[in-house]
Amino acid sequence: DGRVAGERPAGGAASTSAMLAEIESAKDHMEPEELADRLMRREPGLMVIDIRSAEEYAGFHIRGAVPMSMADLPELLAGRENQGIIVLYSNGMTHPAQARDALFRMGFTNVYILTDGLVGFLDRILKPASLRTDLLSEEQTARINSWRSYFLGADKTPAAPAEPEKPLAVSQPVPPAWPGLVEPAWLAENLGSADIRVIEVRAQAQYNGGHIPGSVCVSHDNFRGVVAGISSMLQPSELLAGHMSLMGIKPADQVVLVYDDKPHDATLVAMAFARLGHGRFGILNGGFPRWAQEKRPVTTELPQAQKSQYPVPAPDTFTVTYKQIMENLKAPNHVILDVRPTEYYTGEKVDEARGGHIPGAKNRPYTDDLVKYGKVTMLKPTEELAKAYASLVPSKQTTVVIHCRTGHQASQTFFVMRYLLGYERVLWYDAGWTEWAARSELPVEK
Repeated sequence: DGRVAGERPAGGAASTSAMLAEIESAKDHMEPEELADRLMRREPGLMVIDIRSAEEYAGFHIRGAVPMSMADLPELLAGRENQGIIVLYSNGMTHPAQARDALFRMGFTNVYILTDGLVGFLDRILKPASLRTDLLSEEQTARINSWRSYFLGADKTPAAPAEPEKPLAVSQPVPPAWPGLVEPAWLAENLGSADIRVIEVRAQAQYNGGHIPGSVCVSHDNFRGVVAGISSMLQPSELLAGHMSLMGIKPADQVVLVYDDKPHDATLVAMAFARLGHGRFGILNGGFPRWAQEKRPVTTELPQAQKSQYPVPAPDTFTVTYKQIMENLKAPNHVILDVRPTEYYTGEKVDEARGGHIPGAKNRPYTDDLVKYGKVTMLKPTEELAKAYASLVPSKQTTVVIHCRTGHQASQTFFVMRYLLGYERVLWYDAGWTEWAARSELPVEK
């Protein structure tokens, strides 16, 4: 248990023969028991990386592990060569071994793979003592119980979604910073104000069963359509202004968007307000489930809305085309952020004309920005989000182009980076991978 970073040859000494020797002697492995003990004592310099898909990570992961795609390892681990200890894991050992070997050739001599992967960790660390076939001593049973308590909690099982250790606090009536997040307590105190407008983007049946007093119900898809032959595009300003007029919304109104369990439904509608140049709009923090959980007012009555005349502004400056992306594909201080699930980014899964990603694009799945508290899904704390994006984007002044498949998921990342974190030059490729993959003349990387 005395392994430390730097005990293996570094730099140019990281030869193929040295690597093969370590593989033969299993020195490139870390046993589940050793990893569990190191994590429990919060060993400084230890970094555990889950290289599975974002969905698998969200479903269950080892406590303390961070998600990272194989393609991003060299870049995101830059500067950590032989600094501390890095442990890679997946469900098995094939992909971690491949990643570890590639990093070894790059000079990383402090990277290990978890023996038998997550499957082995579940079996050797998290299996209850009562289900084990070996005869266990009291000391061994106590050790197993200690592991389970730390990694699972008293009543959790590996199949349960990972949730924060602390319960969700009741919201406070903090005035919102527009555009941004709106606390349920503040909205409750300000319901009925003439300039407060609430739009719920939940299913119609859910809205009919009970909604925030004074709110209207609109599907996020009502704001999308076919534009220049491309489906699911955010509508032009003149159509969006028509929608707002029918709902009686005025440019000076404070608009609160309410989702059910998908924040990106609300952020897509937020893109409509951004396109119109609307100044005061926000997302209800925690959506309707949090509103209901805090026992805020609910009604089944429909509101009265008098038609307005919402003005049509000049075209927005944040929506980019594939031509603009191609012109700046290799430009300095320019980052392309693909927020689709990792398996689509790598091309492992394909549901468009081609698989893979835009050359040079980085991947951070939009789901990595979410946290669940029971039925409440919300964005992670701003401090945590800031740290994550600081590792991907050099500065707040860097140009960032965000895309997904159709612009829907990317709208959430746009909202986070532009309005919550204050990145100054955030652009949105609405046509996304749907268009890029279909244009055979555009380059693709896997």
